[in-house]
Amino acid sequence: MRKFCGIAAFVFVVGVGSGVAQQKSGVVKLDPALDEIVPTDAKLEPLLTDEQFHEGPIWVPAASGGYLLFSNIEKGMMHKWSDTGGASIYLKYPGSSDQNITTDTPTLYGSNGMTLDSQHRVVFCAPNLRAILRLEKDGKVTVLADRYEGKRLTEPNDIVYKSDGSLYFTDMLPPGEENERKVELPPAVFMLRKGSLEPVARELERPNGLAFSPDDKYLYVNDSHDKTMWRFDVQANGTLANGRILVNMSSDLAPGVPDGMKVDKKGYIYDSGPGGVWFLSPEGKHLGTLLTPSVVSNLAFGEPDGKTLFITLHTGLYRIRLKIPGIHPG
Repeated sequence: MRKFCGIAAFVFVVGVGSGVAQQKSGVVKLDPALDEIVPTDAKLEPLLTDEQFHEGPIWVPAASGGYLLFSNIEKGMMHKWSDTGGASIYLKYPGSSDQNITTDTPTLYGSNGMTLDSQHRVVFCAPNLRAILRLEKDGKVTVLADRYEGKRLTEPNDIVYKSDGSLYFTDMLPPGEENERKVELPPAVFMLRKGSLEPVARELERPNGLAFSPDDKYLYVNDSHDKTMWRFDVQANGTLANGRILVNMSSDLAPGVPDGMKVDKKGYIYDSGPGGVWFLSPEGKHLGTLLTPSVVSNLAFGEPDGKTLFITLHTGLYRIRLKIPGIHPG
C-alpha cells in the first residue's frame, strides 16, 4: 500500500493544435469557456505512480466519504484507493453466482471499464472472460452478458448506464490481439435492456469509451482507431440513430487516442486524447487540454461534491479539482 501526496502546479498556456505535444505540464487553454470548467489554481495531484497500466475508474459513495475503484490491466485485478487508506487490492479471486469462473490466476479474470447500477453494485467489463459482470453484495459475481445470438463477445471495453437502467457497452478487438482469440462478432456498441442484448451501433472500427449527455438525448462514443469521437441520437426505445463524427483528433500527433470519457452536469465532455484530457463543449468544440505525464486511459468524477476528476494513466493514477460536478452513475 502506498500513498503519494506530491502536487504538481499548473500553468495556463495558450496554444493550438499539436502544440499540446510540446507541453510537459499545465493546461493548454484554447477558448475562454475553459474558465467555467478549470480553476486558475488547479493542481494535478499524483495518487499512484507505480508505472503500471490502470483503467476503468469509478467512485463508490460510502458513509466514510467514498473510495475509488480502478482496474489494474497489467495484473488483471481491481484496486481500491481512498484518502485514508491509499491504494490496495480490492478484487482478486472472485466466485460466481451462476457459473464457475473462480480462478487463482487473476489475469484470467481482470477488469476494464466499470460503472455502478442503481443499487451501487459494481458492473464491469471482463475482457479476458469476454463478458459483462456484476459484483454482488456478498462478493459473488453474476454474468450479465457474454454472448449475442450464441456468439461470444470479443473484448468488452467500457460501460455506462442510461438513466432508465439500460446498460450500454463497447466490444472490440484491441490492436495487437488479432492472433490471441477467435473473433465471432464484429465491433459494436451493445445495449442490454430488460434482459435483452442487441447491437445498437456498428459504424465504429474500434469503439471504446462512451458517455451520455445529461438529458440522455445523445450518446458519445470514441473510436480509438480513427481518433474520433461520435455522437448518436438516442431513440425512445434506447437504440441509436444519426451517428456522426463530432470530434476528430487525428491531426494531433501527441501520444494518446480517444479512450475513456465522462460528461459533467452542464454537458461539457472530458475525453482522453492526444497529450492528455481534452475539454470539449457539448457541440464538440475543443476548449483546452489538461496535459498529463503519460497517456490517459480513462476518467471518473468523484468525492462527495462530484467535482474531482480522477484520471487513470498507462503509468499511474491522478486527480484534479474542477468547478462543475460530473454525472455520476447509480
